[in-house]
Amino acid sequence: MPFDLIIFDLDGTLIDSKIDIANSVRHTLRQLGLRDVPPEIIYTFVGRGVEPLIRKSLAEAGDGNIDEALSIFRRHYDEHLLDNTASYPMVEDVLKSLSDINKVVLTNKMVDFAVKTLKGLAIDRHFLDIFGGDSFPTKKPNPEGLRYIFDKFGAKPKNTLVVGDSGVDIEAGQRAGAVTCGVTYGYRSAEELRLQGADYMVDNFLEIIDIVRS
Repeated sequence: MPFDLIIFDLDGTLIDSKIDIANSVRHTLRQLGLRDVPPEIIYTFVGRGVEPLIRKSLAEAGDGNIDEALSIFRRHYDEHLLDNTASYPMVEDVLKSLSDINKVVLTNKMVDFAVKTLKGLAIDRHFLDIFGGDSFPTKKPNPEGLRYIFDKFGAKPKNTLVVGDSGVDIEAGQRAGAVTCGVTYGYRSAEELRLQGADYMVDNFLEIIDIVRS
């Protein structure tokens, strides 16, 4: 199947950012005088955007003011989003190998954070555009962002591959009519991707080349 466009999720797909995200959440909770939440629990809250992340963390820690918490988190994360974050193995090699195919990032992460992270890791140049959770009125799994990208780049859904680590990504791709690929090394389980009905599943980013070139 020829693919004209690949749309990638970011956290848990292209980059391992969970430590920096958890550190900023835990800083936020400390600033609010709330009890700590283990990183392993915070990791499970990642994927639907910053507000759901903070709301779930506050609920786990004993509640708190969401607006204040968001302000603290955003300020801290902006300063520390590259402390521990790195691309997953083989990501840059695969992006280079697929240089002839249009590639876009669509993440539920705020777009400024996404752009800053990709630039900091020097892989932003591989993408035609970067869209975040605040780029559209809705976030994944709503397909609105995907449909906008199809229109902008003249891509057909059936010739677009959506790659992500969660059921949210797969559902968004399915609702938009795209082909979907789940990566099993991210923040969600392989079972979640399987249950959502991903068209492809890969354990290593390098396998995406075989999917695209087959």
